[in-house]
Amino acid sequence: MSSSSVNNLGIRMLSPNLRKYLFNRLNKPSENLENVTKTLVKFNLLDPAKIQAEKDKDLNTINNNKPNIEDIELPKLQGKNISEHIELIAQQQTYEYVKLINIFSNQKIPEIPSNFNFEAGWTRYDAETGKITKVDYPEEEALVFDIECLVKYHNVPVMATAVSPKAWYSWCSERLVKNDFMYMKGLSLNDLIPMESENLEKRKSKKRLIIGHNVGFDRSFIKQQYYLERSALRFLDTMSMHIACSGFTHDQRDIILNINSQQNQDKEKMNDIESDDFNRTIRPDFLWREKGCLNNLKDVHKFYCYDSKIKMEKETRNLFVTGEPNQIIENFQSLMKYCSIDTKATFEVFSRLIEVFFKRFEHPATLAGMLEMSTMYLPINKNWPKYIQSCESAFNDSENLLKKLLERSANEACKFKDQALNDPWLSQLDWETRKFNLSKKASESSPFKDTKLTKEFYKFLNSDLKMNTNSFYKIARQKIKNEIDSQYNNLNTNVQTQEAFLNCRFIPKNIPFLCGYPNWYRDLCERFDSVDWRPGPSQISTKTRSTPYLLRLTWNQNPMHYFDKYAWGYLIEENEFQKIEQNKKEEENSVNSKGKVVKKSNKKKEEINKVKIGLKTYVYQKIPHKDGEKFNVGNPLAKSFLSKINEGTISSIPEKAAGLALKIHTQISYWEMNLKRIKDQKAMFLDDGTQSEGAILPISVVSGTVTRRAVEPTWLTASNYSKSRIGTELKAMIQSPSGYYMIGADVDSQELWIAATIGDSEYKIHGSTPLGWMNLQGKRADGTDMHSKTASLIGISRDQAKVFNYGRIYGAGKSFAQKLLLQFNPKMSEKEARIKALKLYAETKGVRNKNKKQVVQDEAFLKQLKDLKADLDEDVNAGKWVGGTESEMFNKLEEIAISDEPVTPVLGAKISQALEPEFVDKSFMTSRINWVVQSSAVDYLHIMLVCMNWLIEKYDIQARFSISIHDEVRYIVKENDKYRAALALQLTNLFTRSIFAYKLGFDDLPMSVAFFSGVDIDKCLRKEPDLDFVSPSNPNGLRQGYNIDFGTCLDIYQIIEKTNGKISKN
Repeated sequence: MSSSSVNNLGIRMLSPNLRKYLFNRLNKPSENLENVTKTLVKFNLLDPAKIQAEKDKDLNTINNNKPNIEDIELPKLQGKNISEHIELIAQQQTYEYVKLINIFSNQKIPEIPSNFNFEAGWTRYDAETGKITKVDYPEEEALVFDIECLVKYHNVPVMATAVSPKAWYSWCSERLVKNDFMYMKGLSLNDLIPMESENLEKRKSKKRLIIGHNVGFDRSFIKQQYYLERSALRFLDTMSMHIACSGFTHDQRDIILNINSQQNQDKEKMNDIESDDFNRTIRPDFLWREKGCLNNLKDVHKFYCYDSKIKMEKETRNLFVTGEPNQIIENFQSLMKYCSIDTKATFEVFSRLIEVFFKRFEHPATLAGMLEMSTMYLPINKNWPKYIQSCESAFNDSENLLKKLLERSANEACKFKDQALNDPWLSQLDWETRKFNLSKKASESSPFKDTKLTKEFYKFLNSDLKMNTNSFYKIARQKIKNEIDSQYNNLNTNVQTQEAFLNCRFIPKNIPFLCGYPNWYRDLCERFDSVDWRPGPSQISTKTRSTPYLLRLTWNQNPMHYFDKYAWGYLIEENEFQKIEQNKKEEENSVNSKGKVVKKSNKKKEEINKVKIGLKTYVYQKIPHKDGEKFNVGNPLAKSFLSKINEGTISSIPEKAAGLALKIHTQISYWEMNLKRIKDQKAMFLDDGTQSEGAILPISVVSGTVTRRAVEPTWLTASNYSKSRIGTELKAMIQSPSGYYMIGADVDSQELWIAATIGDSEYKIHGSTPLGWMNLQGKRADGTDMHSKTASLIGISRDQAKVFNYGRIYGAGKSFAQKLLLQFNPKMSEKEARIKALKLYAETKGVRNKNKKQVVQDEAFLKQLKDLKADLDEDVNAGKWVGGTESEMFNKLEEIAISDEPVTPVLGAKISQALEPEFVDKSFMTSRINWVVQSSAVDYLHIMLVCMNWLIEKYDIQARFSISIHDEVRYIVKENDKYRAALALQLTNLFTRSIFAYKLGFDDLPMSVAFFSGVDIDKCLRKEPDLDFVSPSNPNGLRQGYNIDFGTCLDIYQIIEKTNGKISKN
């Protein structure tokens, strides 16, 4: 029988041996156990009678005789416990790089060369001797590096500079020297910049560091970084360091941009005022403004290097964006100087910033994690261009069909002018037409000029004389050359034709466009003189104003309508509207389920806008906007409404053609919005001929937000796969090279567990708070998990409840919940949404205990809610949260957020200076609480990367880091090592969870979170290894279409069986 351990709340923990191995300490029993138990019982979560029964269970019976966890080969920890171990191995991994950083940052760099060599490749300018020599690449161990590329020509790099204390370097592309751009089809490996040796052993053995501002961009142009075997070169990003130390939140950034814009306008009017006096006069009293800056190099340099003599002129950069090769060549020296000034400015920033960074992020795992994140690598093969081609083909076919359907809907609508008056859609179109009027006087310029009509015939045409067909032919034969006969032989003898010909002289010179067609139709047609002219309503699209009318779109079966003041909404018949309003009044006056009358709103009576169509009267109602009632909906077919189309809230009448148009619109939406970013990926193939193997380097900012999350516009934000949308199989196109596998896992409920564990740390017992208990013991099957509880509380789906729960934990308030409720259920009234949001927050977050006394749960608690809006106060000084399932968690998060110096509880990472309480007072609380959770999640990732890197090196596992997408990590692993790598990942999770528990004051860890629920072993990057990714662009799926078989997902017990629990090579 395997040894086991169960805590005092019936939660199964690590075995005593594992506990001693990782924690090596034993805390005193909690004095709060009795109160904790009572609270859990009150929330119907814990049955005390079952605790002893859980302790008495045979672990072999529980695990169905699965392998013993203690059979795993455990590496010897460095230090006395898991905390010391992580710190020591992180120090080892960063030691050489920190040494390079310290030496480099304390040295000076040479002056910028006065003249740069215009030759292909690298040129070295020695600082001591002044000697200029050609080199293969800069060999110094630490460099600052910057590149410039020609945007109009596939972003090909044309020049670069680098600097060390010993020398300056310049690089010039061979294409620029030869002016060889004319037949360029795209980037190839030969266009890239060499920065490393071609010798693999030399690349792996020599630790080197490249520093840059947004250095992920510069890295993507380095040739050797596309090789599969990873080198010892690492990249340090000054932009990421700045964002972590002194970055702004989105709200702060918007404020700064608005202030800067206003200042620029005012300065034009106040040129006589000194700039410093001007700033002191008009700026708001925001102390945080002085503690941070925007992220671009110019602002960052000004912020840290205020005493620098460098003048940064960004206007020069425009030549790289819009210029031609000849212009780059002509301005080569000035452009190279511009590039070198950026390099020098980056060095100055680095020299000042690195000291700040090390003070604010003292734990070596932070730097180690950032350096590891700088090596992201996505392997591709010949399936990548195949994917692009398949998506383009499917998109073009679908787009053409959508265009035809929209054009057909416009052409069909033209036939219903007479019926439009009573139609709630067509009646809203402009049916006015332009008339065709003849000129009162005949024109001197004849349409028949080329036929060389005689003066006599001109006179006749200008006279009032009437003539029949015979007389016309008589005169024509006499006065006009013979070739005229052939042109008018077929002239009809009917009166209309005669009159038309006779009146041709009265046709106006400028004929009105599409006379007789309604104005709405004319707006959809291209002018005849346009280069892109096509017949019919070729300008129609899903963005044109008339499209919702032509498709007869509805919102919950009510006709859509555009109201000038409020934009898109829908129409409800007046009598139906009155019934709805009556039901609302009855609901507002009703007694709630707890016996409390809901207080009537003092809100002013809403304006009622009536619309008369035919004999019916309708009432206009706004379509709910995702950002709240103050915002209007400009286009109901925009991206944010695609989900409403899929769920049927937005539909069409009749559904046949228009319904197909909506379906196609959603089908092409992903590719339409992302095709440029996807096609612009630098897909470099190691063999241009076969395209059998290659790579993409994600251009990521490893700390792109104040929470230190990585930011990248394509791979870290890619939408989940959808069988109905073109191109959503994108991630699956990242496919391991021959002989390798993609090994990875998602951290189960990562941020939820972090937040819950922070809450549990109040009592030092895992599962001691309702949130902590639900996270560890809650089961979806019996509705005791957090998401099921929320769904049941306010009557929504479990998937919808996840959005509410994570938003709340990130610090979002009641207004967020109210908006979300209205989005999920547009039929819900604002009053009902407000009541449900208040109820949700009262039950979860709790209420402020303003008297600093504990409030009794349930009826006594609810009696405190005399005014829900007042009691659910966001003011952190109003008292602690009490009475909710998450109260303890929010109290701990706020305690960290409002402390004098907020730090993450595990690695001690400090919050951005621009968010420190000293400078923001009570402002930006949502961002600060969000920072505690998300920045702790970044700590989690950095620790994982450190642990996995240590195990890979220690046990000689042939693997390299590929990518991390927030809560998941992926590695490229040699086939023979795939199971050992999977075991290493499981140990990594065990170590990471354990240090979190250790740092928060626990002395053990629940078994349910100790290991990943599963490790994926796959040939491509996908969320589930059994997804076939059938889509409009991939109708045959991955198996048939790309020859990618399903992967496998192994839990810890299956991995032990595969490896016999051994991580060692033998």
